[in-house]
Amino acid sequence: MTLDRYMPCPGGTGKKIKFCCEDLLGELEAIQRMLEGDQRLACLESIETALEKYPDRACLLAIKALLHSEMQQEEALEKTLALFESKHPDNPVMLAERAIQLASHGRTLDAVLALQGALASVEEQMPTRVYEAIGMIGRALLGEGNILAAKAHLLLQAAIGGTDDPRAMSLLTPLIRSADIPLILRDEQLLVAPPKDAPYKEACDVASGLATRGNWLGAAEQFDQLAQEHKEAAGVWRNLAVLRSWLGQSSESVLAWRTYEALDSVTGDDAVEAEAIAQLIDPNVEVTTVAQVLLTFDLEDIEVLAAQMAASSSTESLPVDRVESLGEEDQPPPRAIYLLLDRDMPKTGDGIQLADIPRVLGQCYLFGRQTDRAARLEFVFFRDEQAEAAMGQFQKLAGSPLGDANSERVVNEIPAAEHRMSWNWRLPPDTPAADRERLVAEQQQDAIFNIWPTAPNPALGGKTPQEAAGEKELQVPLLASILVLEMSAGVAPAAIDFNQLRTQLDLPCPGPLDPADVDINVLPLVRMARVDVQKMTDKQLVTAYRRSAMLAVATANAKLAPEVIARESLDGKVDKAEAYGILANQASCSEEALEFLSRAREIATANKESPARWLLAEFDIHLRQGNSTEAQRLLQEIQSSHLREPGIAQAVYEILARYGIIDPRAAGAMPGASAGGMPAQTPAASAEAESGGSSDQKIWTPDSAGDTSQKKSAIWTPDD
Repeated sequence: MTLDRYMPCPGGTGKKIKFCCEDLLGELEAIQRMLEGDQRLACLESIETALEKYPDRACLLAIKALLHSEMQQEEALEKTLALFESKHPDNPVMLAERAIQLASHGRTLDAVLALQGALASVEEQMPTRVYEAIGMIGRALLGEGNILAAKAHLLLQAAIGGTDDPRAMSLLTPLIRSADIPLILRDEQLLVAPPKDAPYKEACDVASGLATRGNWLGAAEQFDQLAQEHKEAAGVWRNLAVLRSWLGQSSESVLAWRTYEALDSVTGDDAVEAEAIAQLIDPNVEVTTVAQVLLTFDLEDIEVLAAQMAASSSTESLPVDRVESLGEEDQPPPRAIYLLLDRDMPKTGDGIQLADIPRVLGQCYLFGRQTDRAARLEFVFFRDEQAEAAMGQFQKLAGSPLGDANSERVVNEIPAAEHRMSWNWRLPPDTPAADRERLVAEQQQDAIFNIWPTAPNPALGGKTPQEAAGEKELQVPLLASILVLEMSAGVAPAAIDFNQLRTQLDLPCPGPLDPADVDINVLPLVRMARVDVQKMTDKQLVTAYRRSAMLAVATANAKLAPEVIARESLDGKVDKAEAYGILANQASCSEEALEFLSRAREIATANKESPARWLLAEFDIHLRQGNSTEAQRLLQEIQSSHLREPGIAQAVYEILARYGIIDPRAAGAMPGASAGGMPAQTPAASAEAESGGSSDQKIWTPDSAGDTSQKKSAIWTPDD
């Protein structure tokens, strides 16, 4: 590509080549040709030669730093960046390159500040390397679990790149729709405008203008100054809290949120939601953890113990191939794995009651003799209130005394609140899907209304919700904790009435909202379910529905989607099949989901659209329920009529692989035209795991919102 002298200088000077480095045009064109030909070493040599003639030129240093970075030449990169920084300290390309380097070394918050320097230095057109740095740091923040900062960076890159660069949106879409992240963190957090007659309005407008250009640090510093001068200005404190979170400065953001919520002018929903955000992102909260421990015992006769475990009705054998490692490198897999249950497995799960379900006390791993190691038994369990029972059951199962463990080590630690709110059970293989769904709902009710109120809560100073309920100063933190619980992953929106929990704790319940009194375009989505949908205009309803659908807001969708479907005035204006699909996705039971999917399929067919996506969803549900006859019928219909449609074959393949019907590792395993190989019955383990009938079910708590890049324990858990 021939360089145009009117193009921006690649060195980030903010000038065109004509006014910056026209004397280098020939060298730059030669360097450009080498870059296009992937001749990196030759390019570096050419840059070195050019630098001898034109020392310290920003364009040459920028390209040189880029090459060092791409070639992972750490020492050379640091040397070049040091020279670049000394000669051009405010150069946005240099600062962006430094930010990328810092992020690659795990210094993500330092990288954010370097990037802020780059963004503040951009005058007109943003250099490509600055734009790329925004996305790279956004991904690094996401990997560390810093949701608000990651989202802000990815949104900024998406706004700049538009439809020409889908990379940011490919990360943003699953992020803002993830049920594993509380809604209040996924929702958009906008800066608020000051009152028109506020004496600090002009200064606020200037600070907000900096923020719109990505200069969040400069904006935060100005809002911080305004907050010190106008201590009761609620909007200033709120904007400061938002900007600090975008910068990844969680402690500073928490302080600003709590200062905001304490103002006399901040009440009701605003105060509770501010406290909820603070609880979710507070890095300084003291969290009590529960240790998962691994004990190792040497064995003289592994066969006897294996036979005892296999014969016991209080154990369940697990497939060995589900385990890759127990945390030790290059060790062979165990010969057998057993779950240790707190009672005998019932003979049938048909009609089983919650109190009769066996709970998992621990996991036993049997290893045969190795060249330099005796046969051994490894027992994994939690040191919690059930630890004594677990050890007692373990010793009873082992029969003859095992003696003291040869070693003990902690393999994992999880927050105590999360552990109390989770359950790990095993159901008989014949447990009907309807019973599984009923039991999960009952367990959720018990966890929320009985266990949660009696569990110490770090956000309440270590007090339980029941203890905090009578203290006025803890009312807002307690209401915020309930809101956090309400946004938890794993809570069925229609099955739990959280106002019942508030009433149980003698707390005020948030009331309904009149659409005439709120702005549907910016209303926080945690409040959307409270808006009276029947009073909404069509425009308000569609806006609310699309906002809620985009972020998969289950509570709001449960009210908005039926109203969208019911209004004839919206026929042809809204995809009502999609609305049924949303309802199916969050249905409380499989039968209800299948009914919604049937209606979605009917509407799609009537509109002469492909019903394949709804057939796939039905297929998935029938596999989960073990209805092999209906699953096979649907598979045949999909294969015969829809397999050639974009994405359908891949979707079928992924579903079949997820249930273990085909081997995802097999070459050429894409499903063909034949339905051969469909099992007569879906494997019980697959159905159990998918239906939630067993294994580590849990309610999301703030303590569990840590580093999303954290490696899972090597210990097998039933939901792996």
